[in-house]
Amino acid sequence: MEPLRGGSLVGKIPKPVQTLYDEAAVRRSPADWALRWIWNNPMVTTVLSGMNREDHVDENIRVACDALPESMTEQELDIIARVRGTYRELLQVDCTGCAYCMPCPAGIDIPGAFKNLNNYHMFGWFEPTLFHALYMGMGAEDGKPRWTSSCIDCGKCERACPQHIRIRETFSLVQRDLEGPVARGAAWLGRTLTGRRKKKG
Repeated sequence: MEPLRGGSLVGKIPKPVQTLYDEAAVRRSPADWALRWIWNNPMVTTVLSGMNREDHVDENIRVACDALPESMTEQELDIIARVRGTYRELLQVDCTGCAYCMPCPAGIDIPGAFKNLNNYHMFGWFEPTLFHALYMGMGAEDGKPRWTSSCIDCGKCERACPQHIRIRETFSLVQRDLEGPVARGAAWLGRTLTGRRKKKG
């Protein structure tokens, strides 16, 4: 399950990772690399890959027909090992975005917060901070933001997480990087301009 980590391995690729892929003698898409590496293991008989576009289906079928156990070269395996090491250095939380932790009783978008945190460290601060301010700080119609500091410490999310992530503990990283004065100020301004500020009384 989740051979492409909920799509996070095939969307926008960090530059250090793309540089490694570009070293290969044969150019492949990130999805091709990931699926081929899994099928390279003779112990694997079935891969459950989510697809939502026809070209995804076509690519998965092509790789499934072409990838054979123990068919990857030493150079290709070395590239995969270095890609894995680079991702491990960049990723702050091992979240696949499966959303088994949802819904959160406090209304926090847990997978969204962790995606923003990882993107902050992989692609730079601006877009992840902006997205975090918009989607977490703008809040619902009641005008209340849904920052990770809104956590009520119930632990429901951690009991449901198949990755066994210490979610409440990891919220401190989100707060450090994404919920400072810049994000909170942008969210406050957004709520003011859209009329979503909570009315007193």
